[in-house]
Amino acid sequence: MANSPHTCFRLQVSLRGMKPEDSLQIVLPSDYAQLGVWDLLESVFPVEEPRQAEVEAKFDLRENPDLPEIFDVLLDAFAQWRLGYCTLNVSTEDGTPLDPADLSQIYLKQLERNEERDLACPVLHLVIE
Repeated sequence: MANSPHTCFRLQVSLRGMKPEDSLQIVLPSDYAQLGVWDLLESVFPVEEPRQAEVEAKFDLRENPDLPEIFDVLLDAFAQWRLGYCTLNVSTEDGTPLDPADLSQIYLKQLERNEERDLACPVLHLVIE
């Protein structure tokens, strides 16, 4: 996140209709914000099991012990998409569609300009449908 005081951001990912407490939340270093939205999602929901284990190692299980099960549900959605069984669309929490090619930092900068500028780690909430 160029020109930002933040060294991290919290990625929150949910399926449309999920309760907020059922969303996946993971703290990522700010360099992940240089990725496009879709590339960011691909890095958090990879195909390879060793890379999945790397992502799981970042979970704060004290905050939410259900994160591994939530991760499995989202991994399954991405697996179904990769097999061509469905399409996935990405939007913000309020339903605004996102261009998957856009850099994630664009949306984080919008958050910083709004209510979350004082947070140590801004939250990027992506909704998959």
